[in-house]
Formats: sequence, structure tokens, C-alpha cells
Amino acid sequence: MKFWHKFLAVGVIGAVMVGSVATSNAQQKREQQQNAAMVQQAANQQATDQVQSSTGSGPVNVNNTLTPGVGQRLVIFVNDWNQTIWVEAITSFGGPLPATHWVLPQGASVSISVPDHWDGRFWGDTDCSVDATGQPTGCATGHCPPGTSCEGGAASFATLAEFNMQYPGANDIYDVSLVDGYNLPIYINTIGGSTPDVLSAHGCLSAPVVPGGTTCTTDANVLCANSQYSDLQVTDASGNVIACKSACTELEAEGNTPDDVAADPYCCPGGTAHGTTQTCQPDTWPPELGSNKIFKQAEPFAYSYTFDDGTSTLSCAGSCGYQITFGVSG
Repeated sequence: MKFWHKFLAVGVIGAVMVGSVATSNAQQKREQQQNAAMVQQAANQQATDQVQSSTGSGPVNVNNTLTPGVGQRLVIFVNDWNQTIWVEAITSFGGPLPATHWVLPQGASVSISVPDHWDGRFWGDTDCSVDATGQPTGCATGHCPPGTSCEGGAASFATLAEFNMQYPGANDIYDVSLVDGYNLPIYINTIGGSTPDVLSAHGCLSAPVVPGGTTCTTDANVLCANSQYSDLQVTDASGNVIACKSACTELEAEGNTPDDVAADPYCCPGGTAHGTTQTCQPDTWPPELGSNKIFKQAEPFAYSYTFDDGTSTLSCAGSCGYQITFGVSG
């Protein structure tokens, strides 16, 4: 099940877990200071690393000068893609962030801090204009305009980086979700913490999650451009595929709600005929609606449909920081 909906369903998002920790306040403060130091040490090392650009434009220098305060986490956005990206954020728990938009030119990085216990999502907008206040507007994909209800995330077909940061008292849970669609390649690396990183610095798994499957991050739009998937394609004025809808969002675009008979097998909302791990069966979807196959091939570690938990829920112990890279493996 998709991470965000799963935790809303069981009431974990927004549940402060301090009560389950049997440490004193002084002990907690020492742990926070130690973990903050660990994050900064890892971040300083990360700042000296270089990520090879997949566009052939040279290395991306990850320039981090931000020191998270006690009780905060480091998050670094890296643009290793072939265009400017406007990063957006939405908070579910942990208080609003000081900013919710960051411009990320090709080859650039931006560092921010978020509270220790923060739940939310990040995603990228593409082909945007900028209004008088410096905010993105008129974006081709991803944008959530002011006044629009985007509690679930982006307004249209965007790749989502989702986080449930549970410090203190429990491991973080995070993922990349393509359940609502895809517009940009994203992979997430951990910074600090005590859990080995699942992905390499270039967004690759050590082994395929399915026999014969891929291990690295590629561009789903290239796969979605196949004429077989014409119903899933989001194109620009020149006919180029700039985003790929999931089967569920395509059925919704046709006027169905997720629990309609027509959409239920693809959206698999809880409480319906296909709303369980056993009854949500993407292998039975017709080939032209096979978004799960596109997404799993492009990003094998990401959620490709609602109940894709087994290969897509990632975790990190301790006060982990995160690097979110927009780009493919190179």
C-alpha cells in the first residue's frame, strides 16, 4: 500500500511517539545532540562528494553549508537532470516549513532542515514560469497552485518523495511513490543514521527486487512513450511525453472515482473488492494500462501501485538526513 495512505489509515502520521521512549529529558537532549553531530559529520563528507551528471554536462557539486540545529534533520535536493526543477513540499505533521518552494537549476543543490519528527512529501515541478513573488506558475507538471487543495501531494502526475520521520523512538520510513503518476526520476540516499543505505550514490540497488529485473534508476517517460501506452501519456505541445499517468489516475481522468467498479481494480482503495494486498492484482491489468510495469522497470525500489509495500518501503534508524536526487543512474 502506498506509504502516505497506509499511515493515514492506521493513524501513525501525526502520532508523536515520545511517550513510548523510556529515557529522561536530559538523556533525550544528549541523544539529539549526538545525532545532530552525526548528521553534520556525514553531511560534511557528502559536501565533498560529486555526483556524475547523467546529462553529460559534468559533475554535480553537492554544496552543503547548512548545519541543522538540535532537533532538526538535513535534507539536500540535487538536480542531476536536464532542466531547471522547482521543488515543492507539503507537510502532514511537524509544523509548516519556512518555505515550500525551492528553485533548482540544472547541476545545482539546495539544503534545508526539517524537524526531527516531520511527515511530508517533496516533488518537482517542470517547465514553470515565475510570478512577481518568485513562486512557480504555469508549470507543465507537478505544480500545486495557491488556493488549490493538494493535501495528498502534487496536483498532477508527479513523482513523490515521501517521509515519516519518527525520531525519537522509532525508525524513519520513506519511499519514492509513483502511485499517482510520474514526471521526474527521483532516488533517495540517507545521510548519517545507523542503517546501511539501500541505494548506491547513483541510485542503484545491489540486486533486482524481482528475478531478471533492473536495479538502477531510469526515466519512465521513455518507456511510457511507447504507443501501447498512449492512454497514460501526458504530452507537451510538440507531442513529447513529459509525464506518465498511473492506471488509477487515467481511470479517474475518465470520470471515475477510485471505488467505482471500473476504477477499483486499478486504484485498490481500502474497503473495496480490490482493497487488500491479496485482491489488488496489477498483473491482471490489460497491457495498455500496465503503468506498474513501466514504473517498476524505471525505478525498481519505488511504489508502482498501491500495495507495492514489499519492495518499496524503506527505513532508516537514528536521526537520519536525506539526499533527494532528481536524475537517473549514471
